[in-house]
Amino acid sequence: MQAEIYIQQENYEQALQCDLKFLEYNKNDAYANFVCALDYCNLSDWENALKYINAAIKLEPENLWYLKERKNINAERNN
Repeated sequence: MQAEIYIQQENYEQALQCDLKFLEYNKNDAYANFVCALDYCNLSDWENALKYINAAIKLEPENLWYLKERKNINAERNN
C-alpha cells in the first residue's frame, strides 16, 4: 500500500491523503477510520484523530485496540 511507504519515509501528510482517499470509498470500514486516526496522531492533530477513532469505535464498539487508542488520543489532547 502506498500509504505505508509514505509512513516509512515519515511523509505523514501524503500517507493521510492516501488513507482518506481509500476511506472515501470505504466509509463503513472501521480499520480505515482507525488508520486515518493514526495518521492524524502522527501529525499531532488530536481533534481529527479523535473524530476518526470515534468513527472506528462506532463501527466496532468492542474493539479493544480502538478503545485503547482513543484513551491515548485523549491523553495527548489534555497535555
